[in-house]
Parts: sequence; C-alpha cells; structure tokens
Amino acid sequence: MSARKKTKKTRVVAEKGEESKVRDSQAEDSAIEGSALEDTTVAAAQPAEPAEELSVEEQLEQALEEIARQRDLHLRALAEQENMARRQERERGDRARYAVEPLARDLLEVVDQLEMAVEHAGAGAENLVQGVSLVLNGLGSVLERHGVERMEAEGEAFDPAQHEAISIVEATGDSEEKPRPDCVDRVVRAGYRFKDRLLRPARVVVARAPAADSSSESEKGKKGDES
Repeated sequence: MSARKKTKKTRVVAEKGEESKVRDSQAEDSAIEGSALEDTTVAAAQPAEPAEELSVEEQLEQALEEIARQRDLHLRALAEQENMARRQERERGDRARYAVEPLARDLLEVVDQLEMAVEHAGAGAENLVQGVSLVLNGLGSVLERHGVERMEAEGEAFDPAQHEAISIVEATGDSEEKPRPDCVDRVVRAGYRFKDRLLRPARVVVARAPAADSSSESEKGKKGDES
C-alpha cells in the first residue's frame, strides 16, 4: 500500500509540474503579444512627419502647368475630331463621285465588242455596220456624259502610266506615216479616263529606234574619235 501511495504522489507532482510549465508558457506568450501590441499602438500613435508645404508661387506654377497640359490635350482631341470629319466627308464625296466607275468599266467591254464587230464585218454587211455604228456612237455619248473619256494615244509619246505596251516595232521617223522612236505606233485597245482617274490603260504597239541607226551612230562616233 505504501508503494502505491508513493507512486500516486509522484504522478500528482508530475502533473502539477506540467501544468505549471504550460501556465508559464502561456504567460510568456501573452507577455510577448502584449508587448508587440503596445509597440504597434505606440507607432500608430506617433504623428507622421508633415509634408513639405509648397509656397504660393510653386502652387501657382503647378496649377498653370496642369492647365496648359489639359489645354493641349483638348486641342489635340479637337484636331483629331476635325481631321476625322474631313476624312469622312472626303470619302463620302469620292463614293458619290465615282459611284458609276465599276459600271463604266464593264460597259467598255461592250464597246470593244461593238468596235470589233464593225471592224471585222464582211462585204455586204453595210446595213449591219451602220446599225452597230449607231449603237456604238450612242453608247459612247452616254459614257461621255458621265465623265468617261476616250484617250487618244496613237502617235503620242509612250507613257507607262497610261499605256500598256504589248509589242515593239522599229521605226525611223523619216515620214509622218512612221512614228518617232519611243512613241505609240498603233492602238490595239483604246484606253479611257473616268474624270480624273485612269479607268484602264491603252494597249499599244510601241516604236523604237532601229538597230541600224544605233550601229551607224556608233560608227560615226568611232570616226570622230579617229579624226
């Protein structure tokens, strides 16, 4: 019995010791938390350093700079709005001005076919040629009223912006019947303008200087050098 009592006392003492250690640990944690809370409260209670006050002149200068910046932004926005309005107005005008351009381009194919019919009409087809010519002239008048103009290219200086060269022939330019070099010798398909635009280029045969002329010029140059 005495041994059991001793064991029981020992357990009670051990448990009391553990409880005491737990209480001491909790007390230390509470003390630490309280210290941290006090530090935070003290730091929050301390007044912040006042910002450096600007003088009246500096405040006025900042206000004027901000006004100038806002004015510049406003002017830029107005200019962009005006440019957009002008661009839209120009696009609307172009759409109205050139609205019939696709139709005119398609009608030119009809004109080409009528011209070929007149050109290749056989003998005894005078009445047919006369009728087709009347239709062709009427169609040309309609196109002309709507701003479509036929370009005269034969004999003119070759212009790659308006002429499409499909062949090259040699020409001396000694007579009016033979075109000068770098000029249009013959028009295969007429070109047209639509108001201030090129509707389609003229397909042409271009004349160039004969090779004999270039060789003779080189010989003349050699003789001149020898003399």
